[in-house]
Amino acid sequence: MNILAIDQGTTGSRAIVPENRESTSRGAAYMAGLASGIWNDAHELRSMRTSTRLYTHAMDEATRKRSSEGWNRALRKTIAR
Repeated sequence: MNILAIDQGTTGSRAIVPENRESTSRGAAYMAGLASGIWNDAHELRSMRTSTRLYTHAMDEATRKRSSEGWNRALRKTIAR
């Protein structure tokens, strides 16, 4: 199990993993293209997005709540140091 699958299980959210995993440079190029008028808006960019995997939560609610509480406890302990 990878970190995205764990995160989606704990938070109950979903994550779309892009086909091109080097999203930092692509994001910078998209922002430059928007600023210079190559693309009209973010909706136009979204239409070009391709993904290879979608992570969604698969935990039952009791397990998700327990996991989330444990994660929050760990964060509080880390931040308190």
